[in-house]
Amino acid sequence: MVSFDLSPYRNEYPWDGHKLDVGQGVLLHYLDEGPRTGDPLVMLHGNPTWSFYFRRLAAALEGGCRVIVPDHIGCGLSDKPQDEWNLVFAVKSDGMWNLLRATEHNPPKAIVGFSSVAGRFGNSGQTDYSAGNDYPLELHFAAA
Repeated sequence: MVSFDLSPYRNEYPWDGHKLDVGQGVLLHYLDEGPRTGDPLVMLHGNPTWSFYFRRLAAALEGGCRVIVPDHIGCGLSDKPQDEWNLVFAVKSDGMWNLLRATEHNPPKAIVGFSSVAGRFGNSGQTDYSAGNDYPLELHFAAA
């Protein structure tokens, strides 16, 4: 499983959250803040974000209502099973190799790419995408 060090973000994300086993030992992280008697409000993030996206709204509302904010499996502080990481990385790296093989008769002189910053800035669940996006760039520089 991929883990993430939250300490640099504690001033903006002060909660520890909770973990729920969703099967096969995979843990879903979620916030459950505010009074238990308050009306529950569930906030669902998109991709590639995580509960950090709702940090200001959660902080503003937790005094008056129950705020529940999960991190989808593979995102934020939830687990990302190793086989899922391998699958995402393999698809990206295999795609690059197949493209390069298809252009062997006239190989590219340069490769322009954008590597994901998701794994670097707070979404450890997206490190597979980040690594998969960065892999072709690393190959190009190694070959140069």
